[in-house]
Amino acid sequence: MVRNRILQLVLLSLLWSACTGKQNTRSTLEHAHLRQVSRIGAVEGKDALTEIMGVAAAPDGDLYVTEWQVPAVTVFGPGGSVRRTIGRGGLGPGEFTQPGAMGFLGDTLWVQDRDGVSLFTAAGRFLSEVRFRRPMRREGLSYSPERYMRGGVLIGQVHYPSSMATRGELHVVPILALSTEGTILDTLAEAPIPRVEVVEIQTAGHDMFTRMPELAATRHAFSADGSELVVLNEQTSDASHGELKALWLSPRGDTLSKWVQAFTPQPLRAETKDAILKRLASSWSGWTGIPAARIRAEADAQIPWPQYEPSYTAVVVGADQRLWLKRSAVGDSARWEVWSAHSGPGLEVWAPRDLDIKYADSVQVWGVRKDAMDVPFLYQYQLVGPNGQR
Repeated sequence: MVRNRILQLVLLSLLWSACTGKQNTRSTLEHAHLRQVSRIGAVEGKDALTEIMGVAAAPDGDLYVTEWQVPAVTVFGPGGSVRRTIGRGGLGPGEFTQPGAMGFLGDTLWVQDRDGVSLFTAAGRFLSEVRFRRPMRREGLSYSPERYMRGGVLIGQVHYPSSMATRGELHVVPILALSTEGTILDTLAEAPIPRVEVVEIQTAGHDMFTRMPELAATRHAFSADGSELVVLNEQTSDASHGELKALWLSPRGDTLSKWVQAFTPQPLRAETKDAILKRLASSWSGWTGIPAARIRAEADAQIPWPQYEPSYTAVVVGADQRLWLKRSAVGDSARWEVWSAHSGPGLEVWAPRDLDIKYADSVQVWGVRKDAMDVPFLYQYQLVGPNGQR
């Protein structure tokens, strides 16, 4: 009788896992570290970089980079030298105004620009573009193509006024699958908008909107090869329990994998608030002329500070479909967890605290770090696994 009851419980447990996804119970992670290999950039001159938007590694080892103030794709060789540029400034086919995200579908390069995505060969020959902006049923919302995925599916970028989020009029944003003609094929998921995603601060007659990445990390990310997207949902029920859910989806919306990890919520720390207020006061005071102390005090009073800090502050999906989550920081280092779609959280990687990872695969990581003068440099690291394995 007892044996039969145990068997029933086991079968029910297996059935529940099959229906709801996999619950991670692993208490230990394997350890890896990053070994710096190279650096691209300079303090000034022709080799200096501006704000880096997208990074993609080509099959032949070249690195493709987009910058906010450069209307072209810059291609770097393995040694960091510039091989060529792709595209130029303008509004015509193969031209850019502000290139952003990018990636490879096989040997075809796609690059996102304002309201459009362009396709090139790896050598830089322009192939085609998809460019449109369409209104949505809800007033104030529109969408445009943001990235190419496998199977000819486009992911749509939903545009909305910042005021809709700050005033609580918009709580979620749909992740749209689009055809190349602009038809909405499906809503793959809905990404929640945290209260601190966009914050409105009023001071001395100025209405300023700011994003708070320290308190509202991105809720979805895409694999570098266009095969998958990962949607994240974090919920905190009380001071002792929170859950982070990661859902792997195909470009057509099929569920590929799901992992759920429990965590203990971290109360919002004074040092986190201080860093945010210092950043806001410094940047706003420079262009408004308002004393930094006043901006700091009024921002502190108007920001809807959450009770808990997010369980992660950055997310990247690598070319090998693994999910990289920046979880915590100690001193000058930050701890990243690497999750597999097949086995869940499995690797812990320590990296420089200020490293903004732009690209990762099974052997390397590319990321941005800024010097004391806020000048960006692009760093390449080798991922060294357990027991020194590469």
